[in-house]
This record gives sequence, C-alpha cells and structure tokens, in this order.
Amino acid sequence: MFFLKEETKVVVLHPSYFGPNVKEYLVNRLNEEEEGRCTGDHFVICVMDMVDIGEGRVIPGSGAAEYTIKYRAIIWKPFRGETVDAIVTSVKPTGIFTLAGPLSVFIARKNIPSDIKWEPGANPPQYTDHADQVIEKGTSLRLKILGVKPDVSNINAIGTIKEDYLGYGPIPWPTRSCPCDETNNLQNTLRDQSGRAVMAQLSNMSLHRSRRVFFTS
Repeated sequence: MFFLKEETKVVVLHPSYFGPNVKEYLVNRLNEEEEGRCTGDHFVICVMDMVDIGEGRVIPGSGAAEYTIKYRAIIWKPFRGETVDAIVTSVKPTGIFTLAGPLSVFIARKNIPSDIKWEPGANPPQYTDHADQVIEKGTSLRLKILGVKPDVSNINAIGTIKEDYLGYGPIPWPTRSCPCDETNNLQNTLRDQSGRAVMAQLSNMSLHRSRRVFFTS
C-alpha cells in the first residue's frame, strides 16, 4: 500500500559544496540517497518535496557540515492480503520466484493451482497446464501477498496465485455491477492505470537502482 509520509534525514556535505547553491546540492544528495532505498519496513519510491532544511552544523575535525532535512516522500509498504502484479524471475520445482517492483515474492508449489504443474523436461523451466498457461521466466503474474518478512535493509514476501482473479497473464481487475456502472467503470479504469504506472515505476527502480526515480501518477 502506498502512503505519503514525512521523514527526517541527516545529510553530510563536503566543504567543496558550500556556497550559494548549497540547498540544490542537499536536495540532489537527498534524492540520490533516499529514492529507491528500503528501510526494512517500507520502500521509498519518490521524494516529493522538502518540509524544512535545518541550519548546517560543522563537524569538528573534518570541516564537513551536516544538515537535518525534513521531507515528504511516497513510500510503498507491502501488506498481507495485498494484490500486486509481478514478473517471474526464476522457476524451480519448489515454486516460483517473482519480483513485484523491488519486492521479492516467493510462490510455493502448494500455492499454485493444481491444474498448473511443474514440467521437469521443459527448457526453459516452467509450470504449465498443457494448454494456454505457461509460467516461465519473464511471465507476468497477478498474486496476493500471504506474508511479509522485513529485514534490516530488505523485505521479502510469500504469495499465492491459487485464488480468483490471480495467476497467469494480463488478468483484468474485477468490476462490480450496480446502477452507476459508468462511474464504477471509470473508477476501475483509473485505479488500474494508476496501479500499473506505480508498479512499472517500482520495476524500473529495482532494475536501475543507481538512477533517480521519478514518480508518475
């Protein structure tokens, strides 16, 4: 789930950056260090704006200065029960390894539908129903997160595709029928587009950690 959160960061600046553009340097350093970072609790997707940049304090003995910066950022905190789109990175007899943006999600064999079976002689390795469903490296899956395991600087999760509206391929999000169908359809379309844009941004972030990530709505 995505949140707009206020956070605090102490940035150390070398004396060579002191001058009229010091705030610009601080913003650039903050973006480089924070965007794409995993705190062990959540992923920082994008720094939105600065709330406050404190006065610099010279560090004795080094000449560098440290600044306390308060900023607002878009963060992603995965939750149990959350549904996400992911890309298969590896297929093993024990299950399927996927990436939902920067989040590594493992789908155990017991959480794969019974009609989709491991194919030991296939190249590349795959799960298949011997019809139109083939799950291999690079396949898109929609899955539900069953559990989240936070670490010091990483988050891992386990998931399932053994439920309705989950699994192989570009599966449409379910819609509800009611007297206001046009409004619901518009809301579902906007939600789908927004979700895909954010997940695409997350995937880009995991593949290009060294580049600055820009959040798109």
